[in-house]
Amino acid sequence: MKSPYLQGWFARLDNTFEKAQAAAKEDKELEAFLASYLVVLISGAYEECIEHLLGERAGKSRDEEVHNFIQVTLDRTFRNPRFDRIVLVLRAFSDSYAEELERKIDSKAREAINSIVTNRHAVSHGKKLTVTVTLRDVQDYHTRSLPIFEALEEILG
Repeated sequence: MKSPYLQGWFARLDNTFEKAQAAAKEDKELEAFLASYLVVLISGAYEECIEHLLGERAGKSRDEEVHNFIQVTLDRTFRNPRFDRIVLVLRAFSDSYAEELERKIDSKAREAINSIVTNRHAVSHGKKLTVTVTLRDVQDYHTRSLPIFEALEEILG
């Protein structure tokens, strides 16, 4: 990642994974709770990172009112960073941005980010108190999602 903002978020997530894995070594119930927490945290971090990248892109217009409008609108409307929602937001900027992201991102990365959001919904909407994935699964989803952010940095750069 080139963006210090994204580097900071992803370093915090990596640190949280390490602490969660150390805490849950022998306790499967604790692991389930921590995995639930992490899918919520990661989903929120992804929203923040995507909004940040789009806000940075909007700032290149050097029009403060346009930049503010885009930031406020994204903050109010962009939720659940599923791959199709990211493409939809990019398409609002430019069809070529959306098409480039779709070309660059394979099905494994798409499935991974969608799994994070699906599991977050299961927890945050009360369908489950804990998700049925392990910390290792969540970390794998996160790792496989990273190419999306690398591509976004490149496309919006």
